[in-house]
Amino acid sequence: MSASHAVAAAVALLFLPPPAAEAASPGRARVLATLASDQVKESSGLARGLANPGVFWTHNDSGDGPRLYAFGADGGARGVVDLEGPGVRNVDWEDLSSFTENGRPFLLVADTGDNRFERDVYTLYIVPEPGLPSAGGHATVTPSRAIRFRYEDGAHDCEAAAVDPTSGVVYLVTKVWSGKAGVYAVACRESTEDEPCRAVSVGTASLPRATGMDFSADGLRAIVVTRGDAFEFERTPEEAWPEAFARKPRRVDLPHRKQGESICYGSDDATLYLTSECGKKASGPCVPLIEVPRARERLPEKR
Repeated sequence: MSASHAVAAAVALLFLPPPAAEAASPGRARVLATLASDQVKESSGLARGLANPGVFWTHNDSGDGPRLYAFGADGGARGVVDLEGPGVRNVDWEDLSSFTENGRPFLLVADTGDNRFERDVYTLYIVPEPGLPSAGGHATVTPSRAIRFRYEDGAHDCEAAAVDPTSGVVYLVTKVWSGKAGVYAVACRESTEDEPCRAVSVGTASLPRATGMDFSADGLRAIVVTRGDAFEFERTPEEAWPEAFARKPRRVDLPHRKQGESICYGSDDATLYLTSECGKKASGPCVPLIEVPRARERLPEKR
């Protein structure tokens, strides 16, 4: 076998799911399943269910309605939930994260995509995590609030957004093709069309093509995924996130995905889960759910 054929074979084997009895070792990625629903072609955000343990939530990129899809770790479809209410729509949904507020589980849906830098106002939907529709059917949910915001320095394309569970602040990392990505914070909880909130710059980070983000449940770690690998930031309980984002993050090697745009932590706050877009024209189920087992690590102490 030629060297090139050997490499190709090794890559192909990476995406074959192991036998059911085999446990993945730390650092070894494996495909857990292919999402059974052929309605999901462009999984652009991913969140672990908090009200529904063992369930994940995802959504399509722009072009779909304001709709969330629930599925299990086996890829099985667990229902479809439509967001409803005045002005609710999917302009360009790009990320999804789960968090708790006053003991209740919520989902953040980030309508923040702007490839052409032409939007003036963006929207963050705060959605009570819905119950699963019976028999995997349809249900509806109304966002508890929609936070309209604009950046303090003009339009940005953003595909990475998540809620810091310790403060309730939404952090956003802009998508840039080279150079420094902007890190912004939206701290307000209420807004109107006439008086949107402000996304305030809190720093920059060397994160080209950031496409997804999540915070650990304790609010001490943040993972940002790119089209290639992921980068993890960590803070101490005494630090604010802008301080942590100013440091060099830990690089987390990820397997190849066709178009990786999503990431979330597992219940252990270490294991990572990924999906990948496969294209609107793909036939049949095609979105993989990938698990990356990891042990909890600590960043080096600050000097």
